[in-house]
Amino acid sequence: MRLHGSIGMNEGHRLLHQESIETAPPRVSWGGKLRSQPFWRELHREVMSDRWLYVTILLYFIAAQLLAVATGNPHRLRPLMYLTGWLTTVLSCLALYLLGYRIPKALLADPRRPLRAILNTVSSLMAPRLLAGGLLLVSLGVFFGTFTSVKNLLPEIVPFWSDPLLADIDEALHGGTAPWLLLHPLIGDPETTRAIELTYMLPWSVMMAGTQVLLAIHPKLSQLRGQYYSTYLGAWILLGSGLACIGMSAGPVYYGDVTGDNHRFSALVEYLSFSDGLISSAAGIRNYLWNAYQSKDTWLSSGISAFPSMHVATTTLLALAGWVLNRWLGFALAAFWLVILVSSVHLGWHYAIDGYVSTLCTIAIWMVAGRFYRGSEPQAKGRDLWSHA
Repeated sequence: MRLHGSIGMNEGHRLLHQESIETAPPRVSWGGKLRSQPFWRELHREVMSDRWLYVTILLYFIAAQLLAVATGNPHRLRPLMYLTGWLTTVLSCLALYLLGYRIPKALLADPRRPLRAILNTVSSLMAPRLLAGGLLLVSLGVFFGTFTSVKNLLPEIVPFWSDPLLADIDEALHGGTAPWLLLHPLIGDPETTRAIELTYMLPWSVMMAGTQVLLAIHPKLSQLRGQYYSTYLGAWILLGSGLACIGMSAGPVYYGDVTGDNHRFSALVEYLSFSDGLISSAAGIRNYLWNAYQSKDTWLSSGISAFPSMHVATTTLLALAGWVLNRWLGFALAAFWLVILVSSVHLGWHYAIDGYVSTLCTIAIWMVAGRFYRGSEPQAKGRDLWSHA
């Protein structure tokens, strides 16, 4: 009887082990995925879903080449200037996403087999949308360099002419007083200004990079991805290049340099000089951009063009995208938009009208882009968004 019981118990263990093998999710190697025809069909579908974004980037690149040649400045076209740094940023975002979210989530779901959970998580990243998103992000790196090159060429086409007009409009809209003077009693102390300088550059950069990576690779955000990136490219091209060329302006901190009137904004420039030499200093960045402008060359993040504000335009886009995903996120990003708008005036980078126009134009482009992407697959929201992440 003992022998029979022992045999029955061993047989039960064998059957349970066999069942666990049969019901365990199959593990497909990266090599197996890459040899799979469905994988390549899905990758082709994902890449083609972004085709109009690639067409837009290509046409803009061709236009930039023609502009550089026409102005006699082919050496100032540097489309690859950001590529290494941008790809490093993208990989950092992916690593943060993997180490800070995906792997901990997998470990909580399968705490008894941590190594298997980690390997399955890493393997699952080899998805068609990830590769298609990577290609899109590389293309964006080229677009950034092309845009900066074009921005540096704009003064070769149209000289700075609209600063007096924009400053007058600002005063007319704000009771006869320059907006920066209205803000100065509220936030015009060195400690607050330093916080604003840091917020204007660092959090904005991190949020923009993180949003672009998330939307590029997330498999359940095709509709939002198309609308976001169409608006993103449209804003940079139509507003940052087209409208900027029509209304060429340098901004309050360069008012004296481009108009000869060294009095109108001299108090603002003098006040901002306190942080020169510190990280994200408005005075330091001002000097850097002016030196780049005078060098007649294309430097990293160079180019002077105040109207309309692309800082405010892209933050408007963040708020619009956030509103689609979650109402509370939309409210938070709308508050961030207000911070950036106020900061752009306080730091002298923009006239208030620059931000007003860019906000309205970005919303208009967003609405037009939304009509083209309406009817795509249902948009993931809230918990659904992260359940598929």
